[in-house]
Amino acid sequence: MHPENPKQIAWRTTFFCGDSLSGLRPLVKGPVGMKDVRLTELADKRIGIFTRPQGEKGGRGKIGFTVVDSLADVTPEVMEEAPLLELFLPEEWGGVNAVYLLEDGELGVLGHVACFAPEGIRHYYPMAFRINPVTGKYTMPVILAERSEFLAGESKREDLVDVLFSGGLCWEDEKLFLYVGVSDCEVQYKQIAPPF
Repeated sequence: MHPENPKQIAWRTTFFCGDSLSGLRPLVKGPVGMKDVRLTELADKRIGIFTRPQGEKGGRGKIGFTVVDSLADVTPEVMEEAPLLELFLPEEWGGVNAVYLLEDGELGVLGHVACFAPEGIRHYYPMAFRINPVTGKYTMPVILAERSEFLAGESKREDLVDVLFSGGLCWEDEKLFLYVGVSDCEVQYKQIAPPF
């Protein structure tokens, strides 16, 4: 239940750990209403945390980032307090979908950025940027693809026809492929140049 509105359902990200699916146990919970939380181990073994607050702090959803010393230091309060990265225009929103530790110790981030068209159609684009977890410096996002570059197909709803939601990057035979959810209805992929 939503803490401020008992008639509304609220979501919560919960991380589990264990040696097998049947042996998983809860590790840490995120703040109520925060999705797209990503934890990643850094080169120095500390933990990077990407967040996506919404509402007063994040509007429709902005990306935050912070670093803690260990998994024991990952708490909902730390997630709530993560500083926001200035990646989006005020009318845009987005989040992190996957994080890759690069050879130089920086993080390659695969995410999405979104906005509304005047007629109410949602536009979602896969994007990527780099961040140095030590200095906190980051690059501006680069759009990786748009809907017209994929096969035509079904859409879950009329306002979701122009949605590409980043799923992941996969190397095959020295070629890099971007996998995306398309129109909230199917999955497709395409070869791209390395974005990091």
